[in-house]
Amino acid sequence: MGRLDGRVAIVTGGGRGLGRAIGLAFAAESARVAVAGSSARDLHAVVAEVEKFGASALAVTTDVTDKTSVRALVDGVVAVTRGRAVTRREEPGPRGAMTENGSCLRSEGSGPKEPSRRDRAHP
Repeated sequence: MGRLDGRVAIVTGGGRGLGRAIGLAFAAESARVAVAGSSARDLHAVVAEVEKFGASALAVTTDVTDKTSVRALVDGVVAVTRGRAVTRREEPGPRGAMTENGSCLRSEGSGPKEPSRRDRAHP
């Protein structure tokens, strides 16, 4: 039993790189892991690795630039885990974690970039 036993973690950008490493770290601590990203093949490979730790995992193809897609991710994970994800607050203390590792980049010609909250807070 790990420190995150019974908890649910949603990891965006979970198919490779840092997101993969974060998902595996959560699994090593017995969390139930939902890896989200754009490549179903990469996500399913991470799920197989997570399951080697004896943890349960779910792959969810998600476009983090689309609010509807992100909402579907969270709603789907909540439904699959029977409400034990980050949105449930009835029990004391955090029941899960969500890492926002996924990102999107705009090319110069795709329009003006809105400053992030961090950019506005730290000029």
